[in-house]
Amino acid sequence: LINEYKSASCFVCPSLFEPWGLVVNEALSAGLPVIATKEVGATADLIAGKGTGFIVDDMNDIGKILSELEKNEKIDKNLLRYLTVKVKKFDLETNFFDKSDEREVEKYHKNKYEKKK
Repeated sequence: LINEYKSASCFVCPSLFEPWGLVVNEALSAGLPVIATKEVGATADLIAGKGTGFIVDDMNDIGKILSELEKNEKIDKNLLRYLTVKVKKFDLETNFFDKSDEREVEKYHKNKYEKKK
């Protein structure tokens, strides 16, 4: 299964109901950005405000995001490597990322995207 994740450029979880969605953990561990519906429980802890993917309201939003990703010919490999390490540090018992990791993501995004403005 890991080879399938590694050959993909992103992971989509379009569930209408998913109490957690362990596949989100797996995809992030493989270094993939995730597009998931808000009904996937893992999105609150693994995606929201973490820079690890996109949470969508409906299927139309998934198409829009996929289209945008397709336009970006190269997904930032450094960010994907970082996500792989970050998700491996996630503690399921506490639903907690190390706070230093969150600061690193914020710093990464600030440095990368604010320079373009």
